[in-house]
Amino acid sequence: MNGLFYEPERHEIWDFVGGLKDLGDRKLRAIGRAVDRFSEDHLRILRAYRFRAQLGFAWDEELAQALSQQSALLTSVSRERVRDELLRLFTAPFRDQVVPHLVKWDVLATLFPGSDWTVDTYSRWTSIHQELALFELGRWFVRSMPQASLPDFLRHLKLSRRQVQAALAALTPWFDLHNLQKPSLGEIVDRLWDEDFRAGFLEARTTQWVNSAAGTVQRLNEAWALYQKWGPPKPDPWVKAGDLPFLQGPSLGEALRQGYWRQLEGHFQNRDEVVAWIRQNFTARAPSAG
Repeated sequence: MNGLFYEPERHEIWDFVGGLKDLGDRKLRAIGRAVDRFSEDHLRILRAYRFRAQLGFAWDEELAQALSQQSALLTSVSRERVRDELLRLFTAPFRDQVVPHLVKWDVLATLFPGSDWTVDTYSRWTSIHQELALFELGRWFVRSMPQASLPDFLRHLKLSRRQVQAALAALTPWFDLHNLQKPSLGEIVDRLWDEDFRAGFLEARTTQWVNSAAGTVQRLNEAWALYQKWGPPKPDPWVKAGDLPFLQGPSLGEALRQGYWRQLEGHFQNRDEVVAWIRQNFTARAPSAG
Protein backbone atom coordinates (compact mmCIF):
# COMPACT_ATOMS: atom_id res chain seq x y z
CA MET A 1 0.00 0.00 0.00
CA ASN A 2 2.83 2.42 0.87
CA GLY A 3 4.80 1.21 -2.15
CA LEU A 4 2.65 2.97 -4.76
CA PHE A 5 4.03 5.93 -6.70
CA TYR A 6 2.13 8.66 -8.51
CA GLU A 7 3.51 10.26 -11.67
CA PRO A 8 1.90 13.74 -11.75
CA GLU A 9 2.61 14.68 -15.39
CA ARG A 10 0.99 11.57 -16.83
CA HIS A 11 -1.43 11.10 -13.93
CA GLU A 12 -0.27 7.51 -13.58
CA ILE A 13 0.10 5.21 -10.59
CA TRP A 14 3.24 3.10 -10.69
CA ASP A 15 2.96 -0.17 -8.80
CA PHE A 16 6.07 -2.35 -8.50
CA VAL A 17 5.01 -4.42 -5.48
CA GLY A 18 1.38 -5.42 -6.01
CA GLY A 19 -0.05 -2.60 -3.95
CA LEU A 20 -3.13 -2.07 -6.13
CA LYS A 21 -4.11 -5.70 -5.71
CA ASP A 22 -3.68 -5.38 -1.95
CA LEU A 23 -5.99 -2.36 -1.98
CA GLY A 24 -8.59 -4.33 -3.87
CA ASP A 25 -8.22 -7.27 -1.50
CA ARG A 26 -8.23 -4.94 1.57
CA LYS A 27 -5.01 -6.51 2.74
CA LEU A 28 -1.99 -5.16 4.62
CA ARG A 29 1.32 -6.71 3.61
CA ALA A 30 4.98 -5.87 4.20
CA ILE A 31 7.27 -5.11 1.28
CA GLY A 32 9.78 -7.93 1.57
CA ARG A 33 9.99 -10.05 4.72
CA ALA A 34 7.95 -8.59 7.56
CA VAL A 35 10.48 -9.67 10.20
CA ASP A 36 13.20 -7.76 8.35
CA ARG A 37 11.09 -4.61 8.08
CA PHE A 38 10.32 -4.71 11.81
CA SER A 39 13.96 -5.34 12.69
CA GLU A 40 14.96 -2.26 10.68
CA ASP A 41 12.44 0.02 12.37
CA HIS A 42 10.66 -1.21 15.50
CA LEU A 43 8.04 1.53 15.28
CA ARG A 44 6.65 -0.21 12.19
CA ILE A 45 5.10 -2.78 14.52
CA LEU A 46 2.81 -0.18 16.06
CA ARG A 47 2.11 1.31 12.66
CA ALA A 48 0.90 -2.06 11.39
CA TYR A 49 -1.67 -2.07 14.18
CA ARG A 50 -2.63 1.53 13.47
CA PHE A 51 -3.06 0.98 9.73
CA ARG A 52 -5.45 -1.88 10.39
CA ALA A 53 -7.35 0.21 12.95
CA GLN A 54 -7.63 3.08 10.46
CA LEU A 55 -8.46 1.12 7.30
CA GLY A 56 -10.09 -2.07 8.50
CA PHE A 57 -7.81 -4.10 6.21
CA ALA A 58 -6.69 -7.60 7.24
CA TRP A 59 -3.04 -8.52 7.77
CA ASP A 60 -1.67 -11.17 5.47
CA GLU A 61 -0.48 -14.36 7.16
CA GLU A 62 3.22 -13.49 7.14
CA LEU A 63 2.65 -10.03 8.59
CA ALA A 64 0.36 -11.38 11.31
CA GLN A 65 2.90 -14.03 12.27
CA ALA A 66 5.68 -11.46 12.52
CA LEU A 67 3.49 -9.21 14.68
CA SER A 68 2.70 -12.11 17.01
CA GLN A 69 6.40 -12.83 17.56
CA GLN A 70 8.17 -9.47 17.68
CA SER A 71 6.40 -7.36 20.29
CA ALA A 72 9.54 -7.41 22.45
CA LEU A 73 11.22 -5.06 19.95
CA LEU A 74 8.88 -2.29 21.10
CA THR A 75 10.94 -1.73 24.24
CA SER A 76 13.34 0.36 22.15
CA VAL A 77 10.66 2.76 20.86
CA SER A 78 10.58 6.14 22.60
CA ARG A 79 7.70 7.00 24.93
CA GLU A 80 6.80 9.95 22.72
CA ARG A 81 6.42 7.80 19.61
CA VAL A 82 4.45 5.18 21.53
CA ARG A 83 2.13 7.91 22.76
CA ASP A 84 1.58 9.34 19.30
CA GLU A 85 0.83 5.96 17.73
CA LEU A 86 -1.54 4.85 20.49
CA LEU A 87 -3.49 8.10 20.45
CA ARG A 88 -3.92 7.76 16.69
CA LEU A 89 -4.89 4.13 17.00
CA PHE A 90 -7.55 4.76 19.65
CA THR A 91 -9.37 7.29 17.49
CA ALA A 92 -9.37 5.02 14.42
CA PRO A 93 -12.74 3.64 13.29
CA PHE A 94 -11.71 -0.04 13.21
CA ARG A 95 -9.73 -0.14 16.45
CA ASP A 96 -11.92 -2.93 17.80
CA GLN A 97 -10.21 -5.25 15.29
CA VAL A 98 -6.77 -4.79 16.85
CA VAL A 99 -7.65 -4.61 20.56
CA PRO A 100 -7.60 -8.43 21.03
CA HIS A 101 -4.21 -8.64 19.33
CA LEU A 102 -2.75 -5.86 21.49
CA VAL A 103 -3.51 -8.09 24.47
CA LYS A 104 -2.92 -11.55 23.01
CA TRP A 105 0.45 -10.66 21.48
CA ASP A 106 1.64 -8.74 24.57
CA VAL A 107 1.95 -5.37 22.87
CA LEU A 108 0.53 -3.41 25.81
CA ALA A 109 2.26 -5.59 28.39
CA THR A 110 5.56 -4.83 26.64
CA LEU A 111 4.91 -1.10 26.37
CA PHE A 112 3.79 -0.87 30.00
CA PRO A 113 5.81 -3.37 32.07
CA GLY A 114 3.90 -4.94 34.93
CA SER A 115 0.51 -4.26 33.37
CA ASP A 116 -2.13 -6.94 32.88
CA TRP A 117 -4.66 -5.90 30.24
CA THR A 118 -7.87 -7.86 29.56
CA VAL A 119 -10.00 -7.72 26.43
CA ASP A 120 -13.33 -7.96 28.23
CA THR A 121 -12.73 -4.69 30.11
CA TYR A 122 -12.30 -2.68 26.90
CA SER A 123 -15.12 -0.55 25.53
CA ARG A 124 -15.33 2.42 23.21
CA TRP A 125 -15.66 5.91 24.63
CA THR A 126 -18.95 6.99 23.10
CA SER A 127 -19.03 10.74 23.73
CA ILE A 128 -17.14 13.09 21.42
CA HIS A 129 -14.13 14.87 22.92
CA GLN A 130 -10.76 16.06 21.65
CA GLU A 131 -9.03 13.67 24.07
CA LEU A 132 -11.23 10.71 23.14
CA ALA A 133 -8.29 8.36 22.55
CA LEU A 134 -6.61 9.24 25.83
CA PHE A 135 -9.82 8.78 27.81
CA GLU A 136 -10.58 5.46 26.13
CA LEU A 137 -7.09 4.08 26.71
CA GLY A 138 -7.01 5.38 30.28
CA ARG A 139 -10.37 3.85 31.14
CA TRP A 140 -9.27 0.50 29.72
CA PHE A 141 -6.17 0.66 31.92
CA VAL A 142 -8.22 1.40 35.05
CA ARG A 143 -10.79 -1.31 34.35
CA SER A 144 -8.10 -3.92 33.65
CA MET A 145 -6.04 -2.99 36.71
CA PRO A 146 -8.25 -1.23 39.31
CA GLN A 147 -5.49 -1.12 41.93
CA ALA A 148 -2.86 0.34 39.60
CA SER A 149 -1.90 4.00 39.53
CA LEU A 150 -3.57 5.95 36.74
CA PRO A 151 -1.34 9.04 37.26
CA ASP A 152 1.78 6.87 36.87
CA PHE A 153 0.37 5.34 33.68
CA LEU A 154 -0.37 8.78 32.24
CA ARG A 155 3.10 10.05 33.08
CA HIS A 156 4.59 6.96 31.44
CA LEU A 157 2.94 8.09 28.20
CA LYS A 158 4.85 11.39 28.32
CA LEU A 159 1.66 13.42 28.13
CA SER A 160 1.48 17.15 28.63
CA ARG A 161 0.34 18.47 31.99
CA ARG A 162 -2.90 19.58 30.34
CA GLN A 163 -3.56 16.08 29.00
CA VAL A 164 -2.86 14.48 32.38
CA GLN A 165 -5.24 16.88 34.12
CA ALA A 166 -7.92 16.28 31.49
CA ALA A 167 -7.63 12.50 31.80
CA LEU A 168 -7.72 12.53 35.60
CA ALA A 169 -10.83 14.71 35.53
CA ALA A 170 -12.66 12.64 32.92
CA LEU A 171 -11.72 9.29 34.42
CA THR A 172 -12.79 10.14 37.97
CA PRO A 173 -15.80 7.77 37.76
CA TRP A 174 -13.48 4.84 37.04
CA PHE A 175 -10.49 5.36 39.32
CA ASP A 176 -11.95 7.56 42.07
CA LEU A 177 -15.60 6.59 42.32
CA HIS A 178 -16.02 7.91 45.87
CA ASN A 179 -15.84 11.42 44.39
CA LEU A 180 -19.27 10.74 42.91
CA GLN A 181 -20.63 9.43 46.21
CA LYS A 182 -19.59 12.20 48.61
CA PRO A 183 -22.29 13.84 50.73
CA SER A 184 -22.10 17.15 48.85
CA LEU A 185 -24.07 16.91 45.64
CA GLY A 186 -23.21 20.55 44.98
CA GLU A 187 -19.52 19.70 44.70
CA ILE A 188 -20.29 17.35 41.81
CA VAL A 189 -22.50 19.97 40.15
CA ASP A 190 -19.71 22.53 40.55
CA ARG A 191 -17.29 20.26 38.70
CA LEU A 192 -19.70 19.74 35.81
CA TRP A 193 -18.69 23.10 34.35
CA ASP A 194 -15.27 21.55 33.72
CA GLU A 195 -15.43 20.19 30.15
CA ASP A 196 -13.24 17.16 30.86
CA PHE A 197 -15.04 16.10 34.04
CA ARG A 198 -18.36 16.59 32.28
CA ALA A 199 -17.27 14.32 29.41
CA GLY A 200 -16.39 11.55 31.83
CA PHE A 201 -19.53 12.14 33.87
CA LEU A 202 -21.80 11.79 30.84
CA GLU A 203 -19.95 8.67 29.74
CA ALA A 204 -20.34 7.21 33.23
CA ARG A 205 -24.11 7.60 33.18
CA THR A 206 -24.33 5.00 30.41
CA THR A 207 -21.67 2.63 31.72
CA GLN A 208 -22.54 -0.52 33.64
CA TRP A 209 -19.15 -0.41 35.39
CA VAL A 210 -20.14 2.75 37.27
CA ASN A 211 -23.84 2.07 37.53
CA SER A 212 -23.20 -1.13 39.46
CA ALA A 213 -22.30 0.93 42.54
CA ALA A 214 -25.25 1.33 44.90
CA GLY A 215 -26.90 4.72 44.67
CA THR A 216 -24.59 6.03 41.98
CA VAL A 217 -27.18 6.18 39.21
CA GLN A 218 -29.56 8.29 41.27
CA ARG A 219 -26.73 10.59 42.35
CA LEU A 220 -25.55 11.12 38.78
CA ASN A 221 -29.06 11.92 37.62
CA GLU A 222 -29.66 14.37 40.47
CA ALA A 223 -26.39 16.18 39.77
CA TRP A 224 -27.12 16.40 36.05
CA ALA A 225 -30.61 17.76 36.66
CA LEU A 226 -29.20 20.52 38.88
CA TYR A 227 -26.52 21.36 36.32
CA GLN A 228 -29.15 21.66 33.59
CA LYS A 229 -31.34 23.77 35.84
CA TRP A 230 -28.57 26.35 36.29
CA GLY A 231 -27.31 25.98 32.75
CA PRO A 232 -24.39 27.81 31.14
CA PRO A 233 -22.75 30.07 31.98
CA LYS A 234 -21.66 28.94 35.41
CA PRO A 235 -23.50 30.98 38.07
CA ASP A 236 -21.49 33.32 40.28
CA PRO A 237 -21.43 32.66 44.02
CA TRP A 238 -23.92 34.86 45.80
CA VAL A 239 -21.47 35.35 48.67
CA LYS A 240 -17.87 36.57 48.39
CA ALA A 241 -15.10 36.83 50.98
CA GLY A 242 -15.95 40.48 51.67
CA ASP A 243 -19.42 39.43 52.81
CA LEU A 244 -17.95 37.36 55.65
CA PRO A 245 -15.83 39.69 57.81
CA PHE A 246 -16.38 37.40 60.79
CA LEU A 247 -14.30 34.61 59.20
CA GLN A 248 -10.70 34.28 58.09
CA GLY A 249 -8.13 31.73 56.98
CA PRO A 250 -9.15 28.13 56.24
CA SER A 251 -12.59 28.63 57.78
CA LEU A 252 -13.34 31.39 55.28
CA GLY A 253 -12.38 29.28 52.29
CA GLU A 254 -14.35 26.28 53.51
CA ALA A 255 -17.41 28.42 54.24
CA LEU A 256 -17.33 29.91 50.74
CA ARG A 257 -17.06 26.48 49.15
CA GLN A 258 -19.81 24.91 51.24
CA GLY A 259 -22.07 27.92 50.78
CA TYR A 260 -21.64 27.83 47.01
CA TRP A 261 -22.29 24.10 46.82
CA ARG A 262 -25.47 24.48 48.85
CA GLN A 263 -26.45 27.37 46.58
CA LEU A 264 -26.12 25.01 43.60
CA GLU A 265 -28.21 22.42 45.43
CA GLY A 266 -31.02 24.95 45.72
CA HIS A 267 -31.06 25.45 49.50
CA PHE A 268 -31.04 29.26 49.31
CA GLN A 269 -33.14 31.92 47.63
CA ASN A 270 -30.74 34.85 47.99
CA ARG A 271 -27.44 36.13 49.36
CA ASP A 272 -28.79 36.87 52.84
CA GLU A 273 -29.82 33.26 53.34
CA VAL A 274 -26.33 32.07 52.42
CA VAL A 275 -24.69 34.49 54.87
CA ALA A 276 -27.10 33.46 57.63
CA TRP A 277 -26.34 29.77 57.07
CA ILE A 278 -22.58 30.37 57.11
CA ARG A 279 -22.83 32.47 60.27
CA GLN A 280 -24.74 29.67 61.97
CA ASN A 281 -22.48 26.82 60.86
CA PHE A 282 -18.94 28.25 60.98
CA THR A 283 -16.95 29.44 63.94
CA ALA A 284 -16.68 33.23 64.24
CA ARG A 285 -13.26 34.85 64.31
CA ALA A 286 -11.96 35.34 67.80
CA PRO A 287 -11.36 38.99 68.84
CA SER A 288 -7.78 40.21 68.46
CA ALA A 289 -5.76 40.51 71.67
CA GLY A 290 -5.08 43.99 73.04
